[in-house]
Amino acid sequence: MSTKNLETKFLRYLYDRQIEKCGPGMSKRTQSKMYTTHGPGSKIEQQIPGILTDEDNGIKKYLVMDVAIELQSKGLVEFNANNTEFWLTDAGYEMAAKNGREKLLDFLNKNPGLISLVSIIIAIVALIFTVVTYIHPPATPTDKISVPIASSKK
Repeated sequence: MSTKNLETKFLRYLYDRQIEKCGPGMSKRTQSKMYTTHGPGSKIEQQIPGILTDEDNGIKKYLVMDVAIELQSKGLVEFNANNTEFWLTDAGYEMAAKNGREKLLDFLNKNPGLISLVSIIIAIVALIFTVVTYIHPPATPTDKISVPIASSKK
């Protein structure tokens, strides 16, 4: 699984955990801390999404810190001074709270060239249909179509 996918899923996990513990809103985000010092067998281990573990030769490695550090570099989570706990930043909370439509709008706003390209393609397709319709107009109801009518006399 790609790192980007892990980050997105873990960010969403932190957001859901925040909502479950403290309710919606960013004011209490530091109250929903996740500790980095939990080891195997701890309660937090059962809460960590399965995607955040990697098993190699029977040794289980937790990817929580790797993903959390990556999210910190993007400004989405914040660590305390001792690096023993972390929580969502305002930007992380807002990003995790977005639904699919909001993510699409953000993507389109960040990539205006894509919208221009799609608009040009649509305009070209419309022009082609207009030219084809002008050259070969479709049959209209006023056109005389001769259809033989079968007589019912026998």
